Amino acid sequence: MASPRGRVLSGARCAVLLNGQPVGWATSIEVREQWDLRPVKVLDEVEVVSHEPVGYTVTVNMGTLTLVDESMKSAGFMPVAGRERGSRLRNALNLDELTLTCNDYDGTLLWVVLGVKIGSQNFSVDSGNLSATRVDCVARSVLEAFEM
Repeated sequence: MASPRGRVLSGARCAVLLNGQPVGWATSIEVREQWDLRPVKVLDEVEVVSHEPVGYTVTVNMGTLTLVDESMKSAGFMPVAGRERGSRLRNALNLDELTLTCNDYDGTLLWVVLGVKIGSQNFSVDSGNLSATRVDCVARSVLEAFEM
């Protein structure tokens, strides 16, 4: 087996982009791909016969440092409130899905998350610490580089 030296992904070599734009000062990313499997149980059998797929879910959680003059809303990734009654809902309904990519430091594509929509963000400011923002998303699918 070949040595993994130089092939191990680390935070120092991972770039995160939303619609081709770098996610400013990203500190972490977690992509979860989950198959929902249901057991098949039949009469006259005590053990489960098989597990069958009934759903597929992708979630993304990102951590970033909070920048004073930038946000997910100002970048157009989340709906803005607007000044008119009902504009928040209208803006949410008209917001396009995003594409999230993770690249190695040399630009090599690692994976792509398709159909991303940001569901929530929260930030915290603590004395003596850097301010952090947590962004939680849903998505339609995730593809590793070899699947494309």
